[in-house]
Amino acid sequence: MERSWPELRESTSLQLDALSYAKEAVLTKEDVNWELFLKHSDKVIPFFKGHQEVFEHTFGKGYRGVGVLDVGTGNGVFLENYLTQSFLPPRIGADIAQHEVPERGWLSVSLNANDILEYFGENSFDHVQCIETLEHVGDAAIDIAAQMLKVARKTCLITCMGIDHHLGDLNKEAVTRNPFLDYKGQPNIEALMDLGYQVRLVGNYQVLAWHIK
Repeated sequence: MERSWPELRESTSLQLDALSYAKEAVLTKEDVNWELFLKHSDKVIPFFKGHQEVFEHTFGKGYRGVGVLDVGTGNGVFLENYLTQSFLPPRIGADIAQHEVPERGWLSVSLNANDILEYFGENSFDHVQCIETLEHVGDAAIDIAAQMLKVARKTCLITCMGIDHHLGDLNKEAVTRNPFLDYKGQPNIEALMDLGYQVRLVGNYQVLAWHIK
């Protein structure tokens, strides 16, 4: 993010007026996020060139396993080709809303992310990921992150986009089609660290978190 949150706050407030978001709740949470990001400025890293680079940064090259769960699949699985080639079944894409999974050996499950532990049980997948989803769930984000750690045998991966990626006409149309896409704020990074996640702030305002058992 080229400009800081205090510089963007006023213009963001005006844009939120045109969206269905709970404006004051979002702004309040962003104020807290900004203070946390300043506090942990040592964790800022440059932007990645692509999704593959994100995965290799966290787990290295050539990571393979048995079982992968994608939480909050939406319009498609993050790193679909890589995961299909690298993880033996079960490969599952889960979402509370209508979603799309690859035809090559993936299963679709309609499920609230809050229920993944109850539904799948502990140690069900080598890898569990939640990509650009937790910023849409509000206070439940940390509980979901904790459940991911229990459902995973080996690794967890979380990415979240900041508010600057959830404004404008295209986002307004997306939220109109799917109300679950409204922005509620990125998860508290210190709470993620308390759970045991490694956390980095990509470009200063996007959250990347992962855990390796």
